[in-house]
Amino acid sequence: MKFIEMAKTLGVEMSNSNEYTRFLNAQRKYMADENAKELINTFKRKQKVLEFTEGNNEAADAERIRKEINELFYEIEKSEVIQELNVSLDEFLILKQSIHEKIDAATYINEEILSLNKNCGGCKGGCGGCK
Repeated sequence: MKFIEMAKTLGVEMSNSNEYTRFLNAQRKYMADENAKELINTFKRKQKVLEFTEGNNEAADAERIRKEINELFYEIEKSEVIQELNVSLDEFLILKQSIHEKIDAATYINEEILSLNKNCGGCKGGCGGCK
């Protein structure tokens, strides 16, 4: 149980980090910005339409949709709200990954041995051994 309590403490400390606070602020700004959310939603919809169009071998339509997606991507890249959200999320995820790597390095389990464990599940079991 000592390790669970340590993990909880670490989680609380991470939630108080500059990286996480920055991410939360960026997330709030994004959620309040209807234009930014609509840009992302439109981009995602166009991607789905493109997948469907390409699946049906509609080359002319696919080219038009690709152009629309590129224009939307350019608009997304110009959005300060979306950029701050992406940068702050990246920085927080890097922090989380660094912590995970430190724990993993100290508690290494050979992949061959891990694969013998019936609870591993091969990337679906959540054991952390499959990468």
